[in-house]
Amino acid sequence: RAPSLVHSRLPPPEASRARLRACRQCRLVKTEDQFVQYGCDNCPSRDLQGSGDNVRDLTTKDFRGMCGVLEPKASWFARYEGLPDFVPGIYAIEVPKDDEDVETGESRV
Repeated sequence: RAPSLVHSRLPPPEASRARLRACRQCRLVKTEDQFVQYGCDNCPSRDLQGSGDNVRDLTTKDFRGMCGVLEPKASWFARYEGLPDFVPGIYAIEVPKDDEDVETGESRV
């Protein structure tokens, strides 16, 4: 049975902020379990499905803000952020580069 939109793209309502992760490439927000079970809906080539290690390497829990996008082609936020061709879902507003702290914007190395 194919996963529904709710199960594959949206974090469950009971998910605490601490359990959420954002894809470093497209900024889609899900729980780690959802990334492992379904992968990233926008980045299938990133090989997240079934691999907890890849999920931890290619997503981050260190992101700032979230915005729900229901109709990416009609959303001003999606157009402004360069997301109009992505799937509906919850997106992080800011995701740091691999070596950057989201709060300060400074390098961690």
